[in-house]
Amino acid sequence: MVEGTIDGDDRTARARIRDAAITRFAEDGVAGTSVRAIAGQAGVSAALVIHHFGSKEALRAACDEHVAATIRERKQTAMAAGPGLDPGRSGRWSCTSTCTGCSGPT
Repeated sequence: MVEGTIDGDDRTARARIRDAAITRFAEDGVAGTSVRAIAGQAGVSAALVIHHFGSKEALRAACDEHVAATIRERKQTAMAAGPGLDPGRSGRWSCTSTCTGCSGPT
């Protein structure tokens, strides 16, 4: 199972590959990430990564679009919650242990 998944409900091979790529790209950078490393983390073959996405560049584009869509969705949900939204509980940012209830990221 991929740690730190973006969409925990979608466990198809394509989603596992995408989530593994997001994690690897974040940790090692795009240039420092191989298709084999992504495949290994997703529990699939490198050939299946290419089958689903065509290339590492296309996989990166799919990851970018997924992350952007996730951010848009969470922002819309937060905005719909109105002015009573507690940003610390919304997942929009994480406060440190020294946070005193500020209204923004630390």
